[in-house]
Amino acid sequence: MTDDHLRFDSFIFDLKADTREQVLQNIAWRLGRETEADMTWIADQLLHFEARDTSGIGGGVAIPHLKSTPLTKPYMVLARLGTPVDFAALDDQKVDIVCALFSPQLDNVAHLRRLSRVTRLFRESFVLEKLRAATNEADMAALFDFPARQVMAA
Repeated sequence: MTDDHLRFDSFIFDLKADTREQVLQNIAWRLGRETEADMTWIADQLLHFEARDTSGIGGGVAIPHLKSTPLTKPYMVLARLGTPVDFAALDDQKVDIVCALFSPQLDNVAHLRRLSRVTRLFRESFVLEKLRAATNEADMAALFDFPARQVMAA
């Protein structure tokens, strides 16, 4: 991932889950399957942080994030849920879009920069509308095949 481009590594369309715990476990499973990360440890860490503070940012979006030792490069999973799930967001709106951001353990400033950019991206109503209108993972991926700077400038 460069400073000029947000790169999503994995897309999950119509994720089936009834609770935020199930959502986070599914995302951890995907990360573990596609990287060297320990999916059980990732799920435990996500659930631990979620218990302390919600990742629900409002508008039906949650952005769980974590720094992990096994990762050597950033990794982002974007999921559109089949049914909205309660993430205890400040606006009390259930979440149907989850963007999970994972960074290498020592990626402090870069992790915060990525988190800020992703948060701004998912506050854009046109991005959310297009994502909610997607009909499969390929449609989701096609929405993000451009530099993030172009999205934020629109």
